[in-house]
Order: sequence, then C-alpha cells, then structure tokens
Amino acid sequence: MYQIKDLGEGSKSVNIIVKLTARAEPRYAKGYKITTFTAGDPTGTIAIPFWNDDGNAVQVGDFIEISSGYVTSFRDQLQLNVGKYGSFQKVDPPVNFGVLNAPIARKEDPGGEITPIEALERQTKHLTVTVFVKDKVEERSVRTRRDGKMHQVSTYLVGDPTGCILLTLWDEWGDLVEVGTSITIEGAFVRAFRGQRFLNLHKGAGITPSKRDVQFSATNNLSEKVVVDFNTTAEGGEVG
Repeated sequence: MYQIKDLGEGSKSVNIIVKLTARAEPRYAKGYKITTFTAGDPTGTIAIPFWNDDGNAVQVGDFIEISSGYVTSFRDQLQLNVGKYGSFQKVDPPVNFGVLNAPIARKEDPGGEITPIEALERQTKHLTVTVFVKDKVEERSVRTRRDGKMHQVSTYLVGDPTGCILLTLWDEWGDLVEVGTSITIEGAFVRAFRGQRFLNLHKGAGITPSKRDVQFSATNNLSEKVVVDFNTTAEGGEVG
C-alpha cells in the first residue's frame, strides 16, 4: 500500500487509502465534467480528478481506497488518477490513520513565469517567485480569531538579485524552508501589515526546492518601505 510521499510523476499501479479534504468547482473539457478533490494522508496531499458522475459519488470527508491508480501532473501539480483500468471505493476510516497536515505535493522546481521581487511593489496576487532564503527572522505562537487556536508563525527573509522581502509561513509550512537554500513558491501574494509588506501563501500554494543559483540582494528591501495597510487574504491565504 502506497503513501502520498511515495508518489511521483509516472507512478503506476498505485494502491492507496486517502481522505478527501477539499473539493474544487467542476470544470469541463471536451464535453466531460471533471471534479477535482484534494486528498491526503499523514505524509502529504495530492489532487484527484473524478470524471463525470464519479465526482458525485464522493464528498469531502470520505475515506476512499484507490486500486491501480497512476500519477500525472497538471499545471505543475501532481494528481492521482483512477483511470479506466483502476477503481475506487469508500472505506471506513483506517485505525491510526494519523493527522492530515502536509502541503500539496508538487513537481520539483516547476517552470513557468517567475516574478522578480522588485515587481512585488506593483504585482500582489497569484505570484510565482524563486528566492534565496537568507535568514529566519522570527518564530512566534499566535492565537487567531478565525479558529481560536494557537498557531506557529515563522518569518524568513528571502530575496533575489532585484530585492528582498519578509516571507510569512504558518504551522507546518515553516518546516519546508531551510536557510541557505533556494525555493520556488507558487501561489504567493503580498500583504501589508502594520506598514510592512509580507509575502504570504494562497490556499493551495506550493513550495519546492529550486536548483537555480539565486543571488540575494539586500539593497531593495520591500518590507522596510512603509506602505498603507491593504488586505489580499482572499481565497483562504495562510494568514491568521
């Protein structure tokens, strides 16, 4: 039996038990209805597209067992497919299944258009950036009004040759970042808080290690430039 951490693009004959944790609005392609769910186990999460009526046969909260599945990528996100030779069925929650708390699985160092840090003064939403992690500035515990729970908030200084900015990561996302390495972030946005700019993550964002040799420059620190507070936390960004 596989776990999500074992999966990669091209994985075949995948037998796995996962929990469906989120459902996207259906999309249509060549006359087919495709409903994509986010599914998870204690080692990670992955997208699962269901075609036509199969998308109505399951719902968020269900545990399902997939037999003979296979893994592809779509828009640089791994997805687990059932396919015509595979099958799925609802199952009872496995004993000691564990906690679902890992970010979405991504291909390593995805391509696409990269936004330079200097452009974040003008572009603030749905960004892809590749940056060098210079330093971990702070880690603190915060109780949010949204759920009343305590969360760990990590702040890193990241940058590229055009400038730098503070990156805010909540809970387990902070464990994905290592000082002295380069990372690519998909689904980032900029938020101003108490006069400072911060780089944050939209819901469904991804962080992957980057093999690019990213040079860091501290000469244009966007977080040191005083700005009027604005809020771009739409779409469930990782902001408390």
